[in-house]
This record gives sequence, structure tokens and C-alpha cells, in this order.
Amino acid sequence: MTARLKIVFLLGILANALAGCGGGGGGGGGGGPAPAPAVSLSPTSLTFAIQDVGTTSSAQSVTLSNSGSASLSISSIGLAGSNASDFAQSNTCGATLAAGANCSISVTFTPTATGSRSASLSIATNAATSPSTVALSGSAGAVTATLSPSTVVFASTYLNTASAAQTVTLTNGGTGPLAINSVSVTGANAGDFAANSRCGTTLAANSNCTITVTFTPTAVGSRVATLSVATDAPGSPATLTLGGIGDDNSLAVTIDQGPLAATSPTGNILYASVTVCTPGSTTQCTTIDHIQVDTGSFGLRLFSSVLGTATPAAVNDRTTGRALWECVQYADGYTWGAVGALDVTIGPRKLASLPVNLMADQTTASTPAVPSDCSSYNGQALTSDNTRTAFGANGILGIGVFPTDCGPACASGLQPGFYYTCPSSGCVVATVAEADQIHNPLTLSADGNNTNGVVFVLPPSTTPTNTLTGKIYFGVGTEPNNTPPASQSWFTLDPSYGTFTTNYKGTLLTQSFVDSGSNGFFFSDATIAGCTGQLAGFYCPTSQVLATASVLGLNQATTDIPFTIDSAQTMFAAYPNAAAFPDLGGTLSSSPTAPSNAFDWGSPFFFGRTVYHLFSGNSYLPTGASASATVSGPALAF
Repeated sequence: MTARLKIVFLLGILANALAGCGGGGGGGGGGGPAPAPAVSLSPTSLTFAIQDVGTTSSAQSVTLSNSGSASLSISSIGLAGSNASDFAQSNTCGATLAAGANCSISVTFTPTATGSRSASLSIATNAATSPSTVALSGSAGAVTATLSPSTVVFASTYLNTASAAQTVTLTNGGTGPLAINSVSVTGANAGDFAANSRCGTTLAANSNCTITVTFTPTAVGSRVATLSVATDAPGSPATLTLGGIGDDNSLAVTIDQGPLAATSPTGNILYASVTVCTPGSTTQCTTIDHIQVDTGSFGLRLFSSVLGTATPAAVNDRTTGRALWECVQYADGYTWGAVGALDVTIGPRKLASLPVNLMADQTTASTPAVPSDCSSYNGQALTSDNTRTAFGANGILGIGVFPTDCGPACASGLQPGFYYTCPSSGCVVATVAEADQIHNPLTLSADGNNTNGVVFVLPPSTTPTNTLTGKIYFGVGTEPNNTPPASQSWFTLDPSYGTFTTNYKGTLLTQSFVDSGSNGFFFSDATIAGCTGQLAGFYCPTSQVLATASVLGLNQATTDIPFTIDSAQTMFAAYPNAAAFPDLGGTLSSSPTAPSNAFDWGSPFFFGRTVYHLFSGNSYLPTGASASATVSGPALAF
């Protein structure tokens, strides 16, 4: 026990001795280190993802903390190193930072060249470790935006019809991601083109994507625009030229009161305009309006007084070398004139040196007298229609179902009432090769397209109206705008005359026809009162007649057609400014050239219908149908 107590005593002596050795002079107590600031950085390095040259990255943050016991004085925060200019900083730190406080430094990367880029963030302070640094690094990628092909050209496309899509490829051949800001179409005809991008907003390095472009022309002729892709690549936007041709397979038609409306108004006459030129000339041209459109005749006939500067070339008889003259006998009279060749434009269709009948409304000393077998039919005199006033038009565009106005009959034999040569002794009937005959111009085209028929589209008219406007489309089943529904019924026509059968009140009228050139429904019915005076030949019932007739094609297809007959006198008086009369009708017995066993479905038949005429010598097979469903022209559908 004594020994243990001794040790404790010695330790106590040692402790007292150590306490007695303390501190040097002057002051008393304390003895710990002085307060000091300390810098702590988190993180200590920043690495930026691949960034396109010349573009700025998203910001990354560094937290500067004062982990010491005294206020931190910040004298500068800057960037240093070989690529210092590729980085930028902003901060919330101010000049001092209290002990235990922190602030934020944001750093962005905007590379000026490709490859690896490095620098450091340097913070100068009053801390013992100053300057404090954060290592900065990043990679710069070069992005490119290339469109291929450099030009997209669409084939001729019909108005308001979308083309097949063409594909454009956008390629980023660089080492960084390409930002895609917009894909647009600009330029003069931008509205005719549409672009559908499948590229999204970012395109990875060394990859591509596609943009599809379609063309829907709104006007005829050359149409151009620019596909523009805005990106973050140098030289943005990337562009390519878009081009196409707006084509038209249609002819605008109108029913109005005619070329002499003020003095000789017409009714239910369908008109179009054509342009004629001296053959080979582009300056000696005249556009002629109010040309009657007639499915009951064949070929273009113009009054010589409306040709303007267009001068026709002579078309001579191949045997005698004399000029050809032609007579045309209609249901209401005849016309007479020379045959000449003109360059003709009908809608979009251009035909060079087309034989045209030039009706002689301006006679000269060289105009031969009209042959008697032209001015009469079966011994009955016909009325001359050889003036614009009598004819009610500036010419006639015959687009019936046959290619020429006489065909093989006039090529192989003498047919009175058609072609003549006129020596000084008087005009004589001539044979004429089919190539020299007056042609249905819509059976011809430079490229052979859309020549197999026509389609009439007119709006409905239930009461007399001032004008009625529609279109004739060239071709049948060749374009989206002229293709019948798959279920469309067809009526085949007599291959020699283009006629069919109408059953009206039990009577089979086997020489019936559809004729846009007739201004009403013409048929014989003694129970319907006829008009008198100047309106003789029209019907004038005391009240509307509601009727139905059925039509029968050679293929035995049949359908019923309801129609209405109203008083011509009442309608003309009640609607003096009208030109379209849906209920106008008359009797065929007033015409010496009209067949007695016919029903003439005139222009009111076309109101509110789509009517297809398949020309003779052509065939049409509905899409998806078997060969047995092939329709052979001449044929009619509506």
C-alpha cells in the first residue's frame, strides 16, 4: 500500500512541474491557433459532353465553400489554361464569403475548334491554399447538315392533285449531335409543296434521317420553292430547290347568255374558250370565247370573223389540189365554210396544224355559193346558221364519241352534205382522207395521253339561273380526277351512230343520244302543249310535267331518268337574265334532220351530273375488275 501512494504523489509533482513551465511572458491565457479562412470546392473538376463548335453548352456548377473560421476574401475568379477562351463563368460569390458560407460558380463550354479542349477555373483568395482551381475539360464536335439530292423535281402533276412523295435525306456527317430547329418550305410557290420531317429535333453524329415532300400544284406551269432545314450547323439553313410542273387535264365551261347577250341572248348553251394561232407562230394568236361545246358533233368550227390575227393555212384536196370546203347540217340548220389549219390550244392541250372548219360569216368574191345538197335535206330547205347571231356562238367544239366528222365514209366515197371542192363551175362533193378531215380535237394530243374520252362535271340547277360553271376533264380512267367509281354503270352505244334506246311511255326510241349542244330535252309527246310564235318547237305546258324515261345500252344496262318539263314562255318571262333552264324541252318534229325515233337528252341532262363519254375505239377496265368488266367505246356513264 505504501508504494502505490508514492506513485500518485510523484505524478502529482510532475503535473505541478509541467504547469509551472507554461507560457512566456506578457499576457495570460489562450495559447490556440488564430482564426483563418479555408477554401473547399465541389466538384474539383468539370467535364463537358461533346459540344458542336460555336455552340454553348448547358451550365455546370461548382460550389465554393469557406470551411475556415474567418471571413474569406475573394480577389478574383477567372479562367486559365490553353483553351481558357472556350469556357465562361459567372458566380454569386461577391468579394467576401463568411466562415461556413458558400456560393455558386456556373461554367459553360463554347468550343472554338474541334477536339479536346481544357482549361481551369482559378479562384484567388486570402486562404493559405490560394489560388484554388477546378479542372475544366470538354470535347468539340464538328456538325454538318447536308441535304440530298440537291434538287427535287416532280413530274407534271394535275392541278389540286397530290403527287407521289419524294424523299430527301438529311445527313449529319460530323462528330457531334446536330440540333434541328425547323423544317419548312419557302419561296414563290411554297403553298404547292408540303414537307413531312421524320428527323425530330436532334440528329446524332454520323447519322441521317428523311424528309418526304409532295407536290400539289395550284396553277398551271412551272412551280418552284425551297426546302429549308434550320440547324446549329455552320451555314444554316441547309436548302434545296423544289420544282414541278402544274398540269391541267380540264377545260373550264360556262353556261351564260352567249357572245351577243345584249341583242341575242341564248339559253342552255355550254361555252368554252380556245386559242388559235397562225401555224408555227406564237404572236399571231387570238383567244376566242363562247365556243359552243357539243357532244353531238365532231371537230372545231370557228366563224372567220373572230380569228383576229390568226391566219389559217390552206388544206387542199389531195387529188385536185383545190381548197377543201365543208358543210355541216345540224338539227336547226346548216353552216358552210373552208377548211384550214391552225395551231389550237384547248385548255392545256396544244395541237399543231389542226384542220378547222372556218365558217364563212364574212363572204368575199372568192367564197363559193353554198351547194344545194348542203342547204337542204331530203328536199326540205334548211335554215342558214352561218352567222354568229343565228348560231348563238363564236364557233363550235365538237367532242362527240367519234374521232372525225365523217370518217371512212367520206374517205372511200362521195357523201353529200360533207366535203366539197369548188372549181369555177360550182362545188362538187369530194372524198377526203381521214387525216385531212375535221377531227374531234380531244382525241388528239402530242403525247397521246388522256385521249380516250371526256368527263363532264356541272353543278345542279333546280331553278333557272344566270350562269352555270363546270369543267370537262380529258380522259377516262387515266387520272384521279377522271376515274369513275368502281361501281359505275356503263351504257354501250351503237358503234356506227353513238346512239342508244330510250323507253318513253312504252315507246322504244332506238336512236336516242346525249347532246350537250342541244339546249333542252327534245322528244315527241302530243300530250304536252307546244309553244307558239317565236318559241315554236319548245313545250309550254300549263303546269310542270313530271316525267320519267328509261335508257337502255347495247349491253342491256338500263336505268330510269326522271325529268321535268316547264313552260318555256313562263320561264323566259320570269327569268329574263337566266341562261341555265333545267326544265326546258321541246319536240323533235320541228327538225328535218332529226330522227323521228329519238330522244335528245340535251344540256339539262348534264346539270348536277358527272357524265363520262368513252370514245369509239377505246376501252376502259375499272381498277380491280376482271377482264370481263372491260367497257368498249363508244360508251356512256353517268
